[in-house]
Amino acid sequence: EHLLMRRVEENHQASSLQLAKAVESQTAVNISPDTIRHTLQRNSMHGYRPRRKPLLKPTHNKAHLGFARAHAGRDEDYWDSRLWSDETKITVFGTNGYKTVWRCKGEDFKELQTAGSGILFPDIQTPCL
Repeated sequence: EHLLMRRVEENHQASSLQLAKAVESQTAVNISPDTIRHTLQRNSMHGYRPRRKPLLKPTHNKAHLGFARAHAGRDEDYWDSRLWSDETKITVFGTNGYKTVWRCKGEDFKELQTAGSGILFPDIQTPCL
């Protein structure tokens, strides 16, 4: 169990199959992915979809507010003559599928638990208490 928990701390996005293979390569004991999932759940680790990290920074919010204030007095005819391109779905975060991360309750917005920039920051995690 300790080896498994350490593997999950190193890579929260590893699937139960990947974790089973990693444990098997180190211990030469064949463990099924179901056993891996049950062991993680017994240790309060559950599979969740990663939270989307907000892309707007304080400077973006300030720019949006400035734009809104600058154009607050415009009439509807002004806005009707503008082209709005918000009707196209653009995939910003890779594929339309989703990944799963192993985490404890309350760890939603830790850097390692979010998907947003495509970069995972190394973080030493403590087991769930």
